[in-house]
Amino acid sequence: MYVDLVHGMGEEVDVKQRIDLASKYLEEGMKLADKDPVQASGKLYKAAEEAVKVLAVRFGMEDILKVVGGKGEWTVIELEEAVSRISKKLGGWFKYFRGILHGFYMYGGYFPLNL
Repeated sequence: MYVDLVHGMGEEVDVKQRIDLASKYLEEGMKLADKDPVQASGKLYKAAEEAVKVLAVRFGMEDILKVVGGKGEWTVIELEEAVSRISKKLGGWFKYFRGILHGFYMYGGYFPLNL
């Protein structure tokens, strides 16, 4: 069973918490979009990141989750690998998340919202 690395909770609680976090970040990001695009992009990035983590658990990416467990955190390497595999299951449109993840790490988090 995948164990949440921050809270030490089991998979079911972890997935629910991550879904709640993704929803929270998405809502906050959308509210900030017109007022503070830098803060909005950070919130929207976090929503995307949490969605990737949930889907990694959902699609049983045990090898990635084991690496994350060994490191004690998700890095862009695990996130990108998860996005690659998820896009194979859900379709190429999901690869857009790879651009979000890569751009956030490379360029400090600002993304124009009208991509």
